[in-house]
Amino acid sequence: MSSTAEQLLDSLDERGDTSGPWMLKLYDTCTADPSVAVELVLLRARGDERLIHETMRIVIGLVPFLELPKLVEAVLGEAERAENLDPAIEMLEMIAEQSPEAFHHVLARYFEVAVRFMSADYLLQRSSSQLSVPWARTGKLHFEFLKQQIKTGDERRKGLAWYALLRCGYRKAYDHARVPLNMPPFKPLVLHDILMDVGIAGDYKPLHTEEPLYMVYEIELARRDTPMPGNPDFSDVVGRRDATFNPPERLPHKYPFGGALDVTCGMCRKPLHRMMRLDPVPETLSKVCMLKKLDLATCYSCSGWIEGILYFCHDDAGELTDPWTRRTREAKPEWPSAPIVPTTVTLGRADARWNVLSPFMGNQDRVGGPPVWVQQANYPSCPSCSQEMRFIAQLGRDDYPTTDGGHVQFGSGGSLYAFWCDKCRVSANFWQCT
Repeated sequence: MSSTAEQLLDSLDERGDTSGPWMLKLYDTCTADPSVAVELVLLRARGDERLIHETMRIVIGLVPFLELPKLVEAVLGEAERAENLDPAIEMLEMIAEQSPEAFHHVLARYFEVAVRFMSADYLLQRSSSQLSVPWARTGKLHFEFLKQQIKTGDERRKGLAWYALLRCGYRKAYDHARVPLNMPPFKPLVLHDILMDVGIAGDYKPLHTEEPLYMVYEIELARRDTPMPGNPDFSDVVGRRDATFNPPERLPHKYPFGGALDVTCGMCRKPLHRMMRLDPVPETLSKVCMLKKLDLATCYSCSGWIEGILYFCHDDAGELTDPWTRRTREAKPEWPSAPIVPTTVTLGRADARWNVLSPFMGNQDRVGGPPVWVQQANYPSCPSCSQEMRFIAQLGRDDYPTTDGGHVQFGSGGSLYAFWCDKCRVSANFWQCT
């Protein structure tokens, strides 16, 4: 007799298509019996590849939060017995995104598995920070252990320990990691990229807040492809069940979203397009923006097409007064865009396990929190003071309806990122795509 998890996998079609009805079955089965989600994770850790990467993130999200430490222990056991560590490491990385704390009681054990997984040139080939996520918010818990690894370990141990020091949020750890290791991956020029990836400025201050607020639209944004009635697609099911699309706690304010400003673009000379107006600025952003309100805008015609990063000046009341980015001659955008249809959004909180998302998963439209990078992390420098700017908001839906019947898209599967320099009253934004 096959298990419930295996029966679920066997019910996939020949292509492994996780359709809307199948996703409903997944949610209902794992909600009724969370052990099914645990078993699906363990099957994947052993090498079962019938569920795609993105679906496994949802499966892990269906494991009760307090059960994640036990799941980490079980997956570590699979990794310790396996010759091919890739499947188990993939699951451990996904769990770490939702709960670094689930690793804190087994960090030494995890360290050995991670080092065994790393090849000699691993640090040069893939994201430097992914394996170090379990050390987030450990403070001084593992500091002495990591110091010892840097002092006596081989290249892989030194490297992983160094990344972990940057993750733990302990000032003495930052001081210890301030001088890059005398190894090729840790040359000063690469140090900047590593700090960007971890979300730390050159002065070792955080470049983003920890808690995101998710945008919920008063008028649901239209989709180009409407599913057939009674046959919801993957996105519809996830959208109804995902806590980031339906956050359980909402702030009382309604924030203007979309429309246009009276200020004109410094490139094409057309009215700027409002991203959103933060009035009031949420308290969660108090360490990023000291103003009471802030108007964020861009030009969807020019951003990414005419100029990579657009900068804007603001007054002390948070009003956008002038574009910093200008051209002497008026630009002629190849794909001119109308404003996004004006509406309002509320902002909501979800469980902390969703603070860190991956591209294409969950609600990417957020204010504060860690940005969901489509490509490499990139916090722009303020054009006035040259310091790294703090992340303040992101738009990452597939498309946004415009007032002329068109849509705004940020390339293919892209997101628009907004940043703020509180000292100089300058905002910036740019987008990335796949």
